[in-house]
Amino acid sequence: MVLKTLLAGLLALSFTAPALAAPQTVSNSVVSLGVSGSRGGSIDSFKILGTEIVDTADLGREIQASLFFNSQQPGLQQNNTTCNASPPPWLNPQDAGNECGVASPWYALGKTGNRLDVGTLPKEWHGRGNGPNNLINGLRIEGHHTVGPLPYANFNEVTQLRYQVFWNAEYAGQPALQFQRSVFDGNSQPTPTSFLPAAYFKSSQFVRPVGLPMDGGDWVDLQPSANVSTGSYTPSLYRFRAVAWMRQDLSLGVALYARSTLNQTCAQTFTMELPQQQGQCPNFAVVGFPALGAVNVSVVDQSLTSIPLNGSVERVAHMFVGNLPTMRSQINAVYNSGN
Repeated sequence: MVLKTLLAGLLALSFTAPALAAPQTVSNSVVSLGVSGSRGGSIDSFKILGTEIVDTADLGREIQASLFFNSQQPGLQQNNTTCNASPPPWLNPQDAGNECGVASPWYALGKTGNRLDVGTLPKEWHGRGNGPNNLINGLRIEGHHTVGPLPYANFNEVTQLRYQVFWNAEYAGQPALQFQRSVFDGNSQPTPTSFLPAAYFKSSQFVRPVGLPMDGGDWVDLQPSANVSTGSYTPSLYRFRAVAWMRQDLSLGVALYARSTLNQTCAQTFTMELPQQQGQCPNFAVVGFPALGAVNVSVVDQSLTSIPLNGSVERVAHMFVGNLPTMRSQINAVYNSGN
């Protein structure tokens, strides 16, 4: 009863909070990061020297946590409401909202110094769920995002993205929540999940993907082999220390890095884009959408297996901006710091 009352309070707060708080931004002399609340708890603004790079054409983009769970496991019995004529056998709650165009409600949004904090009651992307307005009862996501300098990275070009996922049972004995570690739509190759984060950037800014090898050596140009999709989501899968989308001349880009994924193993075999990486466990999913004006890089975290009963899991990723030498030096510095 106490847990039900607490959740009801959070839900009530979530639907009133958007009218009470303004969009929040944290910045330094190089980058700024913002959450407006109009796209749930997703990061819907990230600027480099004043230029916006985030694609926000729909609620499936932005920079956001995108999670996957088997819809048949105990505690996740979904209703029949859906925005999709043929919904898949999984649930995909995420920060921004659902494909109906309804944003995820948030229950907290504020900042302290150079850290921005947001709490989200995530919508299920396909419009299903067992809670009000297709929420998954008991599931919430918090983002605690900090622009540099960081205690272990004394430069402005880095941003720490910290996600916490909470699972609060509504009745005694509800089991731990199991992540679904891959999805298959029957058309493309199976895709590993979950994504912490999935990041969509404007292809008017970035068109050329590159990967930083696990040993932190020279960047690998993925231009000849990176998948370019004009319709369905069919990402190329890679195993790298970091992946970046760059301008065509490689003068500027944005990279994602997540230490928790570097030594992960996969429960199954996935088709890798590069022949020399076949048989390895991917930690990045990369795709370009030239017809839609967007590019995507997602951190694939196969180390996420379950959330304990009335517990949480936490994952940290970093974003870097700059040219290739700058980003390589800074990513390796963060790696060498143990973060």
